[in-house]
Amino acid sequence: MLRKLLLLVLLGITAIAMALGNAVAQRYVTGVKPGGWVKYEIEISYPGASYKGTLTMTIQEVTNTYIRGTITYTGNFPMPSLPSFSIYIPTWEGGNGFLIPANLQRGDIIPGIQPRTTVQEIVNWRGRTAVKAVTSMSGFQTEAFQIEAYWDQATGVLLEIKSTTPDANFSIVATDTNMFSIGGFNWTLWIIIIVVIVIAAITFIVIWYKVKRPVTPSTAQPQPAAPPPPAQGS
Repeated sequence: MLRKLLLLVLLGITAIAMALGNAVAQRYVTGVKPGGWVKYEIEISYPGASYKGTLTMTIQEVTNTYIRGTITYTGNFPMPSLPSFSIYIPTWEGGNGFLIPANLQRGDIIPGIQPRTTVQEIVNWRGRTAVKAVTSMSGFQTEAFQIEAYWDQATGVLLEIKSTTPDANFSIVATDTNMFSIGGFNWTLWIIIIVVIVIAAITFIVIWYKVKRPVTPSTAQPQPAAPPPPAQGS
């Protein structure tokens, strides 16, 4: 059963990944840079058992024509790390489901998906503008299953894949990255805003105190007593 589940996951990734022989005659662009990484949580469950792990995609090199990177895996069941990948940017040959071209629009063909699939919607995914696609896949020893996938529109990196079958379900979800903020909350931006507000508040208080502080009048110095008048008849 575990072997079947692993095959299901790999087929799911493949369904959103390779179909390299059908690359369309279109030039693509990428939105990633060297050093970028995305961490994913992967979950597989079926009656009586469940498994969890993490996947990390790291972009090692980006040139005018190629993207090179690695995908590593850790978890509580045996699943080998995927070999390093190399994508030829102009045609996206060598692409995988973890990375698609940037800035695809509704109706655009998504390279690397079999059967041929287009962007069906532009949606909001946890604060990010994402492209969405839904496709079906059937494979050896598995029933047909539907896959729903989301990619970040600006960078092309995978945000989420999920699928449910009568026997099992699996999901791959981005949880952390250094390329953008996941969840719509940018801690760095909020820290900057808070610091600016605190500085402005302190400045206002200091200025207000200087303007409103009452001026203490100076104490009058005592004047010397007047001399007595001269005595009469002197």
